[in-house]
Amino acid sequence: MKLLWKYVKRYWIWAVLGVIGMFLQIFFKLINPYLIRILIDQYILKNDFVGATRMMYLILGFTLGVGIPLIFSSWAINVLTFKVMKDIRMDMFRHMMRQGLYFFSKTPTGVIVTRITNDVASVGDVLAGSIPAIVSDVFIITGVWVFLFLVNTKLALIELVFAPIIAILAIGFGRWLRDLYSHIRDVRATLNIKSQEILSAIPIIQVFVQVPRIRKDYEKTSLEYRNSLFKAFFITDIFNALSGPVLKTSMQATAIVAGGYLILRGSSTIGDVVAFLTYINYLIEPIRDIADKYTMIQDATSAIMKIQRFMNENWYIPDAENPHTGRPEGYIRYDNVHFAYPGTKKEVIRGVSFEALKGKKIALVGFTGSGKSTLLNLALRFYDVNKGAIYVDDIDIRQWKKDDLRSGAAVVLQEPFLFKGTIRDNITLGRDIPLEKVIDAAKRVHAHDFIKDLPNGYDTMVLSGGANLSVGQRQLISLARALVHHPSILILDEATASIDSETERLIQEGLEEVMKGRTTLMVAHRLSTIREADKILVLDSGRVVEEGTHEELLKKRGLYYELYMLQWASGQ
Repeated sequence: MKLLWKYVKRYWIWAVLGVIGMFLQIFFKLINPYLIRILIDQYILKNDFVGATRMMYLILGFTLGVGIPLIFSSWAINVLTFKVMKDIRMDMFRHMMRQGLYFFSKTPTGVIVTRITNDVASVGDVLAGSIPAIVSDVFIITGVWVFLFLVNTKLALIELVFAPIIAILAIGFGRWLRDLYSHIRDVRATLNIKSQEILSAIPIIQVFVQVPRIRKDYEKTSLEYRNSLFKAFFITDIFNALSGPVLKTSMQATAIVAGGYLILRGSSTIGDVVAFLTYINYLIEPIRDIADKYTMIQDATSAIMKIQRFMNENWYIPDAENPHTGRPEGYIRYDNVHFAYPGTKKEVIRGVSFEALKGKKIALVGFTGSGKSTLLNLALRFYDVNKGAIYVDDIDIRQWKKDDLRSGAAVVLQEPFLFKGTIRDNITLGRDIPLEKVIDAAKRVHAHDFIKDLPNGYDTMVLSGGANLSVGQRQLISLARALVHHPSILILDEATASIDSETERLIQEGLEEVMKGRTTLMVAHRLSTIREADKILVLDSGRVVEEGTHEELLKKRGLYYELYMLQWASGQ
């Protein structure tokens, strides 16, 4: 709960106002049985109906007055909750956006979304509901016992025998339910993971006829979840029965019997007994409520711990103390670069050295896992090299300000991503770029022809991920996005691998024009797309094993020749 307190104390005034309102509300509620006692003993039993009427008005005033501090308290607590939730969510978002690429490669997207949405919502539910409810319950329980002693000390001491029973019930059942709900959370998490895996692998499951096995495994976990819930509900029902009718009836019966005895002895009054019966009614509900809210707080505690672990994850790559600023001109040099992913010792890049002169095209080829995409990620400093250095304009990229380094580059990936918004917004990425320049960029990559035929042209809305466009159309838009920002460095990672030959031809024609004067690092499965590269680097297990032009490498009859012949034989 330290993390939650860190945020709550920023807005302590709202917490204090909420507690004050809560205290007043409970005081107004608890004062009434005490006043009813006075009404009975001092006015009704003495036939003073004028005084009784005045007392009735006072009781009515306190009853109606409960609503004012209740509204005030709820408002203050809600303001506190909304502010805390906003701060936690924004801190998590800022923390996430600072992380290096490794953080996102090792953390599933669903987990990140769950942390920022569901877990923060759980914290909000507890802050607005469970914690205030428990504080209120503690105030009520404490206040009831205070008033019981004020009403009649002897009768209160007799009722005090039930205090250990109340404590044993609350603590014992609370711990039992805590352990059970912890198990339920674990089973639920397992069920969610299995659900995600099944949904992601439906084609594989059906093709390999795995539906019966998967269904049996899923049913087993689902049954365990159901049985655990039934057990928790059963235990809760037992607790409610013991702390409700049984405890309540026992305490009220004791109050009636002991109160009657004390009345006969002259040590109590009818008003005392009526007040005691009312206060006992007030006492039972908070005891039951604390147990219910305790399980909710356990859920929130689990969510807070997950948020804390999320915030403790730090794969941030910092800028140098006095970083180099400006826009890169485009010269790139790799100098004996070695790299292993964090947490592993195996190097995926081993002693790679090459240079890309300004305006030249460098192509990286090799089998899957040879290190092609990793080299591109290193160029943009998504990771730091373990040994050696990468230079841009003869300056170590670790000395560049990251934002400036990346602002001079444009990236086109194999799986293009489009944001929910207009096509124009997806090309400009929110920057103030005139429509004429947007259209010009689209024309140069042959995207304009299909965009102008859409219902609203460049103002056509795109669904998240570009779901309402074909892969080829999304790729053309992502190319237009890259070109409109006039980068000095182009990073093309399998930019034409997921499109048909006709669309590939259109993109290639656009790229050939745009790559003039720009340094280009490209990865492609189809060797036909890199034949015109100024230099081709052939990678194998993280090393450059061959380099040269297309014709030079074919003459060597090495790995490049092998790759080329494999694609030629498969019709590519």
